Order: sequence, then structure tokens, then C-alpha cells
Amino acid sequence: MYCIHCGASGAKNFCASCGSSQTAESTSKLAPVDQENLVQDGNDIIIAELHWIESLQYEIIINSVEARTRIAACASGVAEGVTGDDLLAVFDAVSTIGFSLGKLTKAILPIYDKLGIKTNYETQMHFAAPPGRVLLAALCAMASRGLKIDQVQQSTDACSLNAKITSGIITNGGQLRIMLTKQERVVQVEISATISGQWYDWGKSQGLAEAVRAKISQDIGDQQLGQPPRLGKVA
Repeated sequence: MYCIHCGASGAKNFCASCGSSQTAESTSKLAPVDQENLVQDGNDIIIAELHWIESLQYEIIINSVEARTRIAACASGVAEGVTGDDLLAVFDAVSTIGFSLGKLTKAILPIYDKLGIKTNYETQMHFAAPPGRVLLAALCAMASRGLKIDQVQQSTDACSLNAKITSGIITNGGQLRIMLTKQERVVQVEISATISGQWYDWGKSQGLAEAVRAKISQDIGDQQLGQPPRLGKVA
């Protein structure tokens, strides 16, 4: 179990690292913040940071010790495999055709996308959980699949995360997008997976989107129970 205050592992009733109580009453308190997030007003220190659990702001989530620890744990179990880009790089290194097949592929895929030559799978769900926990679960789901975020779009009540999907042996690369929107009592999560330059992707876009969806649901439940993240992919 991770400490709800400092993010240290091994916490039970009390955290051995910071000494804070792990009771339900203590969860209403703000987590410790870095010195730059504090404002000095005379002898009183005013906490200027919104508690991450109630926030849908990407920067606030990733600046939380607890959140960073959880994301890192999810990413630690990812093993990098050979991608289609790796194979093209090997081919270009030994090829005598006079041009780079890897560069050509990267150049024409955006054109195929504009022509509508791509596969796309979308799914959505709603969670009656604190928005910060839902966003953290989405970040953990992406980390557990080795998806690296390359773009974040932020508004007051919404956050969009975009990551590159690496190419495979028989599939091109693409994009995964997770859109989180804070509504009255729930957080809506929309997941879209796109594979570029193909009419058929052998279930890659659907499989990835559904796996991310399952991981988000699983991690939200684990967070609310005070459990550490489960390593490995969710089928």
C-alpha cells in the first residue's frame, strides 16, 4: 500500500516514511507539496496547490509524489519489443535501392490519413470517482502499455492525452487519444485508437483501446482500495 500523503510504499495504518496516518479522515487533507508550491504570508504558510485527487489538471497530477510513484511502477514492468520502425531501419542499413524506405513510410502515412485510409476504434465509459484518480489511472494505463505521451491539451474541466502507437510487423503506427471530461457527478473517458495507412489492422486498434479501457477501470478500483498498481498488461 502506498502512503496517501508522500507516496512511499509499505504504508499500513501509519507511513514509516513521513509518519502520517492512513485513516479515511486523513484523506481529506492536502498532500505535501514542494516548497515552490507554497506561499509565505507572514508566519503563515498558505498552500497554493489544489489537491491532486480533485483535479483534472495534468501538471498537478504529475507533480504529485504519489501519482509519479504509481506511474513509474506501471512503466517499470514494460519490456520493449522490436517495432516495424526497427525493421525498416535494419532494411535501410543494408539496402541498395538508393532511398530510405523508413523515411518514405513516415512521409506517406499522413497523406493516407487525410485520404481516410486508416482504421479507427472508439470506446467510452463513465466513472463516479474523483477526477484526479481517473486521470492518474489513464496515465498508468498508458505507461503499462509503453505508450509515451507526445501531446497534452488542457482546459478547466477536460484533459486530452495523445500518444504514438508504434508500428508492428504487419501494422503501421498510429495514435492513441484519451479524452477525459469532468461532468456533474462523473468523469467521462473517451478512448480512440487509430492505425494509419491501412484499411484493416487485424484488431490492433480495438485490442489496444479495450486493453487501455480495462486497465483504467482496474486501476481506479485499486487506488480506491489503497492497493499498489498491478504490473503487466490487461488483455
